Amino acid sequence: MRATTDRRPLLSKAAAARKLGVSTDAVLEAVRAGRLPVVVLSRRELIPASALDAITQPAGRAAGHDTAAEEEDGGGV
Repeated sequence: MRATTDRRPLLSKAAAARKLGVSTDAVLEAVRAGRLPVVVLSRRELIPASALDAITQPAGRAAGHDTAAEEEDGGGV
């Protein structure tokens, strides 16, 4: 029996749109504007799953910071 987790490192534009909760047109625009990278494989443009993770994480977590801990400490700027 196979696991049901998605282990694919590359997603179609439609799959990326579903995962982000946006339209395929929004994903196409993000690709054209350079906000989402693509990998060309056999003439198909695929989006790395890691690129979706990077844009869906809060800014502090994407940089490896724990923003919740910083807020508890008063921010420390």
